Amino acid sequence: MKSLVDLKKELKDGQINHLYILVGEENLIRKIYYEKIAEIYGSIKSFDNVLDIYKELERKPLFRMKNVYFCYNDYDFLKQKEKVFERLISLSKKDVVVLVYDEIPDKGPFRKVFEDYITLFSYVTTDIAIKYIGKENNNINPKLARLFAYNTYNSYNSIKEEMNKYNYITSGNKDDAIDAMTYATLFYNRREIPTPKEFANAFITGDTNRLADYYKILKDNQCNILGYIPELYNTIVLCLYLKIYGKYDGGTIAYNAGEYWGRIKEIRDFRIIYNKNDLLDIRYLLDKMDKDIRIGRLKPEHSWEWLLGVIL
Repeated sequence: MKSLVDLKKELKDGQINHLYILVGEENLIRKIYYEKIAEIYGSIKSFDNVLDIYKELERKPLFRMKNVYFCYNDYDFLKQKEKVFERLISLSKKDVVVLVYDEIPDKGPFRKVFEDYITLFSYVTTDIAIKYIGKENNNINPKLARLFAYNTYNSYNSIKEEMNKYNYITSGNKDDAIDAMTYATLFYNRREIPTPKEFANAFITGDTNRLADYYKILKDNQCNILGYIPELYNTIVLCLYLKIYGKYDGGTIAYNAGEYWGRIKEIRDFRIIYNKNDLLDIRYLLDKMDKDIRIGRLKPEHSWEWLLGVIL
């Protein structure tokens, strides 16, 4: 695996390799790096899937121009065989290919073949987060900078967002309405809308305190439950694999059935409070609820209560 320090040094020295796989939650930092690659090497072309990049690399134009070929989150490509992965390494030697993923499997053919090309972009340490904050505003109080780092989970994406608010407040602009709204959201711990995955995790582990907190946030923000049912249903199915076939065999069977390995591994280590029969019942009720909402039998405004009250 290529460290972020090594990648930064290579780009600073103008050294460009032919293949990069950038992985992790910090999309703004990732963007800085792949844009730097494009700046050094030439133009950048974006593709929806990696197989289209193969077609482009296999072309033999009369006057070939060097390009950076970019693809974001093509998860179907992760399920290809080793020979397909090795073919990409071979084809990319005359150009540059940049593949970006939010997450990839910890094991398997993809990791095995591309291990030397992968760079992880994880959340930084508190000290580094405070340095990022200082770059956004070098006059900020150290105590306040640490608070920002804490409330943003040391995420550069969130730091940029929060520091935009702070810099506006301290810029001397006069707009009482905007000032009031910005200030009101600046110095309180953030209560973000839970993702479908976070909600599903709390559900299957029986984390009632977190579920109660999520329920209030989801209701206050009038979140559509139909955006949460698919992830919850799929999580229940994965839990069934693990309960029926065991923690490890069940994970392997689920992966071979087409499920995403990263999610399997994550759920595998959870303390799932439901037994096989409970999970079968929940799966049936979730499917029924989804159909009832779509045909109008169950009103959307009552669906969260029905989910937590009847199913849970």
